[in-house]
Amino acid sequence: MINASFRHGCFFSSDLARSIKFYKLFGLRVVKKQRLQKSSYVDTLLGIKNMDITYVKFHFLKDENKAPLFELHCWRKPKITIPKVYSHLAFTVDNLIELYEQLHKKVRFVSPPLNAPDSPNMVCFCYDPDGNMIELVEDREKYADA
Repeated sequence: MINASFRHGCFFSSDLARSIKFYKLFGLRVVKKQRLQKSSYVDTLLGIKNMDITYVKFHFLKDENKAPLFELHCWRKPKITIPKVYSHLAFTVDNLIELYEQLHKKVRFVSPPLNAPDSPNMVCFCYDPDGNMIELVEDREKYADA
């Protein structure tokens, strides 16, 4: 049986320095960075011989005592192509319009924040430097009865 808790999400990165800078814009902090190469453990675990990857783990500043929630992997060997599929990470934010105004000149957004048709939430999507989609949601349900 699976213990019903979320461990972490992961995206591939072609340039870790660029991606770290991007995710710091959203308040994420690097808690671990490690290079794995020619490790019999990793070779066996993933079934890929002589791999060489660097991974970075993040969490939010306010969650300093919690487990990391997000990873980036940068593969040197074997070289992989970053899949371009509709997958994404979603972050809850306090004031989406304000965040959009702060970031829209630095970050590529799909659209400005929009009111969701099926809830009181406001939502928009943007891309990280490798084209991975990030969903930003302002949970306005807490304001519904105010």
